[in-house]
Amino acid sequence: MTESSLPADVYLLGCDMDKRRLRGRWRVGIVLRAAALVELVSRDKLGDDSGRVTVTDSGPTGDAFLDTVLGEIAARPGKRWRYWIRRHDSAAVRMIQDELVLDKAIRVTPRRIRADEVSVVDTGRVKRLRKNVTGLLDGGRPADPAEGVLAALVAAGELGGIAGSRRRRAAMGRLPELTARNPKLDTVIRGLDKTRRDKMSAAYGGF
Repeated sequence: MTESSLPADVYLLGCDMDKRRLRGRWRVGIVLRAAALVELVSRDKLGDDSGRVTVTDSGPTGDAFLDTVLGEIAARPGKRWRYWIRRHDSAAVRMIQDELVLDKAIRVTPRRIRADEVSVVDTGRVKRLRKNVTGLLDGGRPADPAEGVLAALVAAGELGGIAGSRRRRAAMGRLPELTARNPKLDTVIRGLDKTRRDKMSAAYGGF
């Protein structure tokens, strides 16, 4: 993984730079899994068969995280997109975090009681990412498909305090624009939105 990958951007946008922590770890996890599916779809590795994920090319991607997700899907064919979004979400956070530490993009200090301290090295980059995503969610037009998809992922996952319910609803209404009218990407984003709602419902006992 490189520091500029979609999963890396997702993780960094989930960081609270003032409090030096990862904000909403479970949200980051499911958005990372959805980001992996987006990347694999964009690389023509995955297809859709009546709402079920198919592997169209099982060859390596050159990215350890994407290869892990692709291998999981190849080993268990016929599952729906949401199955892969919610599966191993905690492991996804650990894997991307470890890779960002190796890339010297973040520093992680373990703590016994509270969550680990996460310090972003290039805070300017994260501020630019947040500004760009916020602009898109407030009605801006993406300069390229990758920008639009990142904004859609952030909105559907309500990630990092960037996208509340108002921005999420607006983004879901603009999915064809944000995903360059790719129906498989629309399916992933809508699956992420439903997964987030299911997790929140379970956390609050259905209320």
